[in-house]
Amino acid sequence: MTRRKAIRLAPDEDQLLRRLYVRDNIPSDQYKQRPKAAARFLKEWNARSGRSDEWGDILHDIVTKRKSKRHNWPTLGDGHRRLADPAWETLSDSEWHVLEDVYAKLLKAHGDGSDNLLYDPALTAKMARMFCARTGRSVPSTTLVGLVFGKRKRGEWVVLQPKAAKAAGAGAWADMDEAEGGAAVGHLRRSRSAS
Repeated sequence: MTRRKAIRLAPDEDQLLRRLYVRDNIPSDQYKQRPKAAARFLKEWNARSGRSDEWGDILHDIVTKRKSKRHNWPTLGDGHRRLADPAWETLSDSEWHVLEDVYAKLLKAHGDGSDNLLYDPALTAKMARMFCARTGRSVPSTTLVGLVFGKRKRGEWVVLQPKAAKAAGAGAWADMDEAEGGAAVGHLRRSRSAS
């Protein structure tokens, strides 16, 4: 399992990170599809903080704090900068099935949560290579990640680690066992045409 070490921030640095996040008004899971915004954020962060952090470490810190109630991370609400809906027609029905299967198998093999697709370029590149190997079609990893998160946000894809199972102590692999058995992989909960 890939474990990224958390960066350590002084209280004033943590406050700066929060201010920059709120000012940008971009949800953390959208930075992968907005590389210029991520580069601007990182450049300003490093300049204003006097640090030399990498984007993956900063995004990991944001996502981790956002998901933890004890960090009281600011929310953006409904006024955040929205991305256009992904172009669902980018993939054929059979390619959607391949992408869902690649997504589930890749994250299971790495023992990672789906958020790692946001800040691990090697993982997203591997997803794109696996997709290409199975479909013969090269699609940019940022496009695939956008499509994956679009389906996940709409509740149309396999949940790799349901919160209820995690909270109940079912273990990190309970959801993977469901996917392995084929109960969830290979189909979308709603048809793509209903999108």
